[in-house]
Amino acid sequence: MIPEESFETGAGARYFAGLDRDKSPTWSEREADARPLFEHPVIGEFSVIWAEPVRRFVMLYDARNPGAIIARSARLPWGPW
Repeated sequence: MIPEESFETGAGARYFAGLDRDKSPTWSEREADARPLFEHPVIGEFSVIWAEPVRRFVMLYDARNPGAIIARSARLPWGPW
């Protein structure tokens, strides 16, 4: 997550560092603390939007295996996807 006003420089970036006991997200300023949102062996370019008609986050990305565009959705940006 990067504040909108510093998107170009990346200043103030915070990384998803997992979920706490209550399943709430935790954040870190250290990229080394970042945790994946899901597992997939090869992910190309991806995009995420909030799709109001279905009230979910929708992610599209290309993958070499199975050689297709993959769609995932989640109620919250940290998943589960």
